[in-house]
Amino acid sequence: MPLHDATRLQDRYQLKKRLGANGGKQTWLAEDVATGTEITVKALYFGQGMEWQDLKLFEREAQTLKSLSHPRIPHYQDSFWLEQPEGNYFCLVQDYIQGMSLAEKVREGWRLNDAEVEKVATSILEILVYLHGQHPPVIHRDIKPSNLIWGEDQQVYLVDFGAVQAEVTSGRTMTVVGTYGYMPPEQFGGRTVPASDLYGLGTTLLFLLTGTNPADLPQKDLKVQFQGQVRVGQPLKQWLERMVEPSLDRRFRDAEEALTFLKKRNSLASLKTVKTAQVKHSAKPLGTIVQLERTSEQLDIEIPSRNFNLSDLGGLGFAGIWLTFIIVWSSLAARASILFALFSVPFWVVGLFLLGSSLWPILGRTKIHIDRYAYEIIWGIKGLFTYQATGQTKALTGARIQSNFKVNERDVYYCALRSVTKQYPFAFGLNPFEQEWLVSEIEGWLEEKDR
Repeated sequence: MPLHDATRLQDRYQLKKRLGANGGKQTWLAEDVATGTEITVKALYFGQGMEWQDLKLFEREAQTLKSLSHPRIPHYQDSFWLEQPEGNYFCLVQDYIQGMSLAEKVREGWRLNDAEVEKVATSILEILVYLHGQHPPVIHRDIKPSNLIWGEDQQVYLVDFGAVQAEVTSGRTMTVVGTYGYMPPEQFGGRTVPASDLYGLGTTLLFLLTGTNPADLPQKDLKVQFQGQVRVGQPLKQWLERMVEPSLDRRFRDAEEALTFLKKRNSLASLKTVKTAQVKHSAKPLGTIVQLERTSEQLDIEIPSRNFNLSDLGGLGFAGIWLTFIIVWSSLAARASILFALFSVPFWVVGLFLLGSSLWPILGRTKIHIDRYAYEIIWGIKGLFTYQATGQTKALTGARIQSNFKVNERDVYYCALRSVTKQYPFAFGLNPFEQEWLVSEIEGWLEEKDR
C-alpha cells in the first residue's frame, strides 16, 4: 500500500514513521502541521480481501474514543475517509503517547516487585473503573502488554481500542476478538463482560512478573498455574489467582471490586488492621460456605467445617514434622534433666497450635451470635469438644485480620473478635476474601448499633 513517510493526509497530517502494521491496518507517528504536535494516525485499508466486520470494528473504535475523556486514554482528534488510487482508507487520528509498551520493557529485561505490580495494576484498574462505569460499560476486550504504554511521565496508558465493545449485547456473538493467552474462556465463546478485561489484566501482570506469555505457563482445568513462577507475597498472589479465574463466578465482578480488594491486599501484607471505614461495603464472596444473617438487632455467623483438600497437606505436614521433632527432643532432654525438658513446653504449645489451626477448618465449627446486649462464641467439634465464651456487647471493640505465625514461610491469617480484655480467634482456613467480608460485617454491625 502506498502510504509512506512524508505523505500528507487531509492537507494537515504529515506521516513521519510507521509504528506498526497488521494486515490492512497501519499505525503511524505523524505531525499535525496545524498545531505542530505529534499525533497517531491509524489507517484501515478497505480494499480487496477486507471484510465489513473490520470496518465495523474500526468505526466503533473511533466512535468510542470520541465519547471518552480520561487522562490516560489517547484523546480522539479526528476521523475521515481517504480516497487513494489503489483503494480507500478509513483513518483515525488520536493523541500520541510518548513512551514504551510494557511488552517492550519486559523484552529489555524489566521485572516488577510487589510494590511495582500493585502500582501498575492500580493504574490500569483506575482506567477500567472509568470504562466499566460508562453506560453501557465500555469493555476493551484486548488488555495485553503491547496495548499498555509506560509513558515518559511514569504513568500507564491504555491504547488500541480496536476490539472494544461499547454496546449492550444479548447472548453471544459470532465474532471473537482478543489475543490468545490474554483472553478469558468466555471470550472464546463470543461473550464478554467487564470481568473479561480483568482476566486480561491479570495475565498481563503475570507476563510482567515472569517474562513469559501466559499461554506458555502451566495450566490445569483452564487455570494458569503460576504460583511457582512468581516471587510475590501471598496476599498479592491470592489476588492474582482471583483475577485469572477461568470461571466468571469466581473472578472479580468488575474493575471497582478488583481495585477495592487490591487495596485491601496492601493492608493484609503489612498486617494492618482492616477497619470498617475501608471495607464496610465488602461483598459476600462467591461460593463461600459461611452462613451469615444480619438484622438491626442481631448478627449471627456460622462457619461450618469444610472438605479436606490438597492445600491442607502443607500445614498438616509442617505441624507433624514440628511435633515429631519436639517429641524426640523432649525425650532426650528428659533423660538429662526434667527441668531441661520443661524448656520444650513453649514449643509444644506452638506445635499443637499449628496442628489445631490446620485441622480446625476440616473438623471444627464456629458460631458467633451478637445482639445489642450480649455476645456468644461457640467453637466445637461434633461429639468431641465444645467451648463457649460470652460477654457483654458493649465490651466489644471490633474485629480484625491478623497473623502471629508462619507455616512453610507463609503467614497464616485468621480473624479475631476483640473485647476490652480479650480476643477470640476464628475463621482459620478461610480465604482472605471471606475473612475480610466477615470483619467488615462485624465492624459494620457494631458501628450501626452505636448510631
